[in-house]
Amino acid sequence: MAKCGPSEDTALEPIYRTSSPDTPVPLYEGPLTLTLPKPGVTASGQGRVAVAWLPRPRLHFELELDRDATIVTLEETESATLRLTATGDEAPCLITEMSIRSPGPSRYTGTIQQIERRTADPLVCVRFHVVNFASRGTPIRDAEGGRRAGRNTLEGGGWRVVLDWLGSTAYRRRPEDDKAELPALEREGYEVTHVGSLERADGSPFTVEDCLPVIDLLSYLLSFARGRYCCLLLPVGFNADGRRAWEEWSVRKVHPGTPVEGGSWSWYLGQSRALGAMFPGMVSRWSDADWQQVLRLAIDLYVTANQQASTGASQVGLVVAQSALELLAWAVLVERRQVVSPEGFEKLAAADTLRLLLELAGVPREIPAALGALCSASPPGQKGGAWRDGPHAITDLRNGVVHPTRSRRLKLGVPDLPWLDAASLTLWYVELVLLRLLEYDDAYRSRLTFEKLEVPWAGGLRTPLA
Repeated sequence: MAKCGPSEDTALEPIYRTSSPDTPVPLYEGPLTLTLPKPGVTASGQGRVAVAWLPRPRLHFELELDRDATIVTLEETESATLRLTATGDEAPCLITEMSIRSPGPSRYTGTIQQIERRTADPLVCVRFHVVNFASRGTPIRDAEGGRRAGRNTLEGGGWRVVLDWLGSTAYRRRPEDDKAELPALEREGYEVTHVGSLERADGSPFTVEDCLPVIDLLSYLLSFARGRYCCLLLPVGFNADGRRAWEEWSVRKVHPGTPVEGGSWSWYLGQSRALGAMFPGMVSRWSDADWQQVLRLAIDLYVTANQQASTGASQVGLVVAQSALELLAWAVLVERRQVVSPEGFEKLAAADTLRLLLELAGVPREIPAALGALCSASPPGQKGGAWRDGPHAITDLRNGVVHPTRSRRLKLGVPDLPWLDAASLTLWYVELVLLRLLEYDDAYRSRLTFEKLEVPWAGGLRTPLA
């Protein structure tokens, strides 16, 4: 590859891609050698390594044994090592299936956790691939000279990232595509939807250890925007001469893509400037070990809660999302702003800690009128009356789930309690607090009204939340 980084007017070309949804990504084909723990026992033959998607995403291998190869049972293959004979790469593997044929060659199949190869050369650019993200961005020219909507550019912390949409085969073209904010996926599945490049903003070289945290944070940033796990896949680093100096084969956490109309909720509007607006804040937070831990766990909890609520498990979504809120409240109120001591935090009612967090973040505490069921409902066990505000409602309902005494179970046995509204409100709080932490000051899609809105603090972001 002559040039790894992007040109101003031409889309990036992927190194690897899926020809259609769920199609494996081939990585290697040739001689393989399986080394077993028992000294001197190996099994060789021809095989292949690929990223496989179904029934779950993984780095997959198949080995067809030579006719005179030693055949062993699955019990004897624990702690086996797979060697790609033609390249010399080795990695621990797990054999998941074996097929013994007579006559004919026998076969082993299994998984590999990771294969990495690198030289001592510093990198000047990394080309990577993204699975199941949904964003179009600004128009860019493709390799055939046509124009497509597809580029996102992110800069912050001394890094520059370019993300180009591949015009995915799984995303159907619609008459209203020119006005659509996100492309629509026709069915669940896995596909390389974007190709990206990562480089220093000033063009200076960097090491693998320098770029790995950025690759990690990009996976989390895109997953937060999408509301489900998207993964950065198969990064390839290039040196100043344009030669490969580093490559990693592994599969990170990723959810199958879903139709926009029927899949999990996403606050992200698909606008190129939104990712760019969040990226500097994400890089800044990620460089702090404590904040990295908080953001990693908070986004994990958020994605899990969003998935649960989207599939009808509102009670689970409510509990998990509130765990994310309480984590963020502790990090902001106790560790960073120090407005509450650790002892004081423990003594406060959960609703009060959330009120403090929302007040500092600039997020309204009132139950939004759009949540009609939550507005009109009475707290369990009370005749008449209403919850004071959003934090009161969600903590009251959550406590009934996680502290299920007999009296609470009876109160929560009412069939028309507004669990969906409570889960939606809690997830809305998590989205806004995370956006505030990342110093985002632009539009988003509200899960409460389904409208494009400005964030509540728009134009008034003077000091960081923490």
